[in-house]
Amino acid sequence: MTHSEYSVVHTLGRLIGDEGLRSQFLVDIAEVEVKEEAQDGSRLRFHLPAAQVQSYRGQDSFRGSDGFPVEGKMLDADGASIDVYFYQANGRMFELELLRPDGQSVLNPIWTSFTAS
Repeated sequence: MTHSEYSVVHTLGRLIGDEGLRSQFLVDIAEVEVKEEAQDGSRLRFHLPAAQVQSYRGQDSFRGSDGFPVEGKMLDADGASIDVYFYQANGRMFELELLRPDGQSVLNPIWTSFTAS
């Protein structure tokens, strides 16, 4: 994970509303291995040591203290908007997904333009 990617993930993690999940996130981010799941860099999958992961039961968004999903926005290289989604599975960080609302492929995200929403 690049420094810019880490910064976005860490910012999103600090917004997790449930204190127990937020504390676990802070432990997990120090141990996680990251794999780019899409060629265009639009999906990062987080892998935790096998001994710590329960069987997979599906993914869901982390929720903020307001009950809404923890997510954000950034710009792509052509100035288009990118929606940023942060998913968990069994209460553990699972995936960061970048999607353009216009349906086009992500070109080259400008990570420094990230804002949480």
